[in-house]
Amino acid sequence: MNNQKRVIHETACRTGLSVKVISKIISSQLGLLRRAIVSKAPVSVYIRNVGTFISPDVNYHLIGLQHCTRAQNKIKNANKIEDEDPLEFN
Repeated sequence: MNNQKRVIHETACRTGLSVKVISKIISSQLGLLRRAIVSKAPVSVYIRNVGTFISPDVNYHLIGLQHCTRAQNKIKNANKIEDEDPLEFN
């Protein structure tokens, strides 16, 4: 599977859109696709820069996932701090 097909497939899986819709968007944004492949982070760069082409429902879903991830990270960090031994001062 070449890079363009891989990017299309990963983006379709991440956003929940069909591969056909994603390939239409990518064909109109070929320069962006090349830049994304070179930067080795194709899906995140693609979603960030072409977010206007994603339907509002998908954008809402992605924002919800970001909020869930941030909340989970805050809980993990709080648990790490609680697990640390307190400093003792004599």
